[in-house]
Amino acid sequence: MRDKEKELKLKEEEQSRKDIDLKVREEEQKSIELKEKRKERKALKLIREKNEKERQLENIRIKGWEEKFDIEKKAKEQEEIMRERKLRHRELEQIRKLEE
Repeated sequence: MRDKEKELKLKEEEQSRKDIDLKVREEEQKSIELKEKRKERKALKLIREKNEKERQLENIRIKGWEEKFDIEKKAKEQEEIMRERKLRHRELEQIRKLEE
């Protein structure tokens, strides 16, 4: 009877060690998965930040182009206004000469 009790106790201890080992492995796996998820989140965050910076730079470039275009457009408009003034001035001078 004692041998059976010892054998049963040994089996229980062995099963307990196996259960503990299984729990340890499960915890290690959870820890690994958590680290991987954190790593993935960090990578995604870096990608989002990079994309946001690129969008901001593109917006700055576009704004610069728009400002340059507006400046060039205003300069052309001013040139056209000056041409029209000169042309009117010449026409007025010609009319005055004809009237004299």
